[in-house]
Amino acid sequence: MGQNRETGARASQFGHQNGTMIIAALGGVNRKPGSNEFDLRGKRVSVHSAHYRNGRIQSVGVTLSCLKEIKSVLGAFQNKDGSYPLFELPVKQFERYSRPTASRGSSAGRVVIVKRKIFEEHGKLLRVLAPREE
Repeated sequence: MGQNRETGARASQFGHQNGTMIIAALGGVNRKPGSNEFDLRGKRVSVHSAHYRNGRIQSVGVTLSCLKEIKSVLGAFQNKDGSYPLFELPVKQFERYSRPTASRGSSAGRVVIVKRKIFEEHGKLLRVLAPREE
């Protein structure tokens, strides 16, 4: 089942909250309020997260405008135990393996998504973040 306005809003809120936590764990600072962009080792990156979904395929979405501004995407994919492997995928690879979102809402034509498997196969594992209290 796809997202609707309510589930999309919850996912966005989760992503921003989780992104802020991940940025802090890496010693970074958000570039602006409400953004998951920050500087990592001298390059601008954006972090995106996905909840564990009972073993179903996870993916993260990034706006096309964001992809023009960053060098890589960090994907944090929650495991069943609550931990988050954090992968870095260069923008060129993200763009190569991305597909348009299935959304017909405001993100249609503006957001592309990439599956966890692509991050695992073509990205670099930066670290695994411990489970956090929800």
